[in-house]
Amino acid sequence: MRSCLHSTLVAKRIPGLLFVILWISLLYLTQTVHALMPGPQFVYPVDGQTLGYSGHFLFRVNPVAGSQGYLWGFKQNGQFVWENYSYEKRLSGTDYGIIAGTDAHSRFRPGLVEVWVRAYINNQWTEATIIRIMLQEDGYRPPQPQPAGPVSPEPAGLRRLIANGDRDGIRSWASNISVSQINQEVSSLSWQERQNLARTVLRTNAGGAIKERLLTAMQTILSHQFLGFYAEIWSYTDVLVEGNGFFYDGSVHLSPQGLVNQSEDGLRDLLMHESFHSFNHHNNFPCCLRLFRNFPD
Repeated sequence: MRSCLHSTLVAKRIPGLLFVILWISLLYLTQTVHALMPGPQFVYPVDGQTLGYSGHFLFRVNPVAGSQGYLWGFKQNGQFVWENYSYEKRLSGTDYGIIAGTDAHSRFRPGLVEVWVRAYINNQWTEATIIRIMLQEDGYRPPQPQPAGPVSPEPAGLRRLIANGDRDGIRSWASNISVSQINQEVSSLSWQERQNLARTVLRTNAGGAIKERLLTAMQTILSHQFLGFYAEIWSYTDVLVEGNGFFYDGSVHLSPQGLVNQSEDGLRDLLMHESFHSFNHHNNFPCCLRLFRNFPD
């Protein structure tokens, strides 16, 4: 009798036990699947890219579906020198920046940096995507091979044009080279040279604090690896603080009241957007055609 009762209890318990085992297995598999999800893919910079040490370090990844935020970490000499969640107590979006002059920026040194990023999805992390960048001291110029024959006089280079405050010269210089070449030349400038470049190409009716905010936005844009060509745009585009925000006949018009209410990031994005209309207008065809035409294969 006791044996029959024991067998009956075991038989009744087995379905419940199987359910528990199945539930635990599914939970483990779910965690494993999330843990093995591939990490975000970088838009920029690319693995192995060199950035100027004194400027901003700007990063972007493609969105991961369902992500609730992104964990950005930076490792140098085997140690994490910065992480957004540890120091800022928050996750970030697909764009992240280490801005010159901040505490974050001061923690970096010239040299190799590992950039880590993970997406957070349903209480789980994706795999980390890791790239390596090189922070290079400003003013460094790779050695160039010396020509065998006589050297022809160099045309006015960008640094000389900046030093002379020659806005028209910058416009002429940029018109003879590709967008990617402009980006390379502007990226090679020091932080101070990019500041002077912004002051050279900016022609505006604004003064005082508003002018300084415009210059800060321009310097931030020019410090980006792929946005140096905005120097050419501003060499033929006036930035006027009047109207309600539009582009017309070679001038960008920004609302005075709108500028007061804009954050620094908002002003940067607004200036980029309106200035890009000038690029399109100046080239007399959709802007993307010249961009693709001038980027290397």
